[in-house]
Amino acid sequence: GLHSATILAEALSWRGRGDEAEAILAQYDPDESDPLLTARWGGLRAANLYFGCGRVDDARAMLAALRRRVSDPRLLNVVVAMEVSFAFYGADMRSAVALGTSALEKPMLPHAVVWAGMATAGALAMSGRFDEVGSVAARALAAADRCESGPQRYVIGVAEVLAHVGAGDLDAAERVGRRYSAMTSGVPQAEAMVCVLQGRVDLARGRLAVAAEELRTSLGRAWDSLQTGLTMLVAAWLTQAEAAR
Repeated sequence: GLHSATILAEALSWRGRGDEAEAILAQYDPDESDPLLTARWGGLRAANLYFGCGRVDDARAMLAALRRRVSDPRLLNVVVAMEVSFAFYGADMRSAVALGTSALEKPMLPHAVVWAGMATAGALAMSGRFDEVGSVAARALAAADRCESGPQRYVIGVAEVLAHVGAGDLDAAERVGRRYSAMTSGVPQAEAMVCVLQGRVDLARGRLAVAAEELRTSLGRAWDSLQTGLTMLVAAWLTQAEAAR
């Protein structure tokens, strides 16, 4: 049924198999008898179209359709959370910060808090508003403990590290890496993301050989198991480290 399909599709999407995930989700058209499941299906499908398939216009159309089908304000926050993410990853930092900070002031479902918090923290970090990142990240991480958050929690860690690196507090950035390392429980994708955090800090410290090795290790572990956008980010930092060497 649809519940199982959303779990399978999310797993496929996070492994970079967006077209397969879309093929599964497209088989269903919820009748809205379960509004929560309808919101989850629509939010996941929009996210997968955007991040997993690169079909930005289709993703936005899916969100618009979901907004028309869901009336519960708390469920509508799923739509808002995805809009915040689309703004951030579309390089519209101003909109991401404005939408995200406003949304996080209201009651939201845990997975909506994770998506909105992840993007808002990243947008704040990229906008130079470093002091505001910590509280947003903390709320998003608390929500991640209450839902199926997957790799999102480590993307929150990227925002935290970028904020500390941007502020010049590399010791604090290193502590963030250690804190996330304690969360991995031996999961390869999680360990790959921790290597990303450590590599970014070592790049900022000028430890170029160490940073390159950490980032290369992350790519080796994650290439076939994380979304393309994340591997592109790691590859960009690895290129910077190697160029600096």
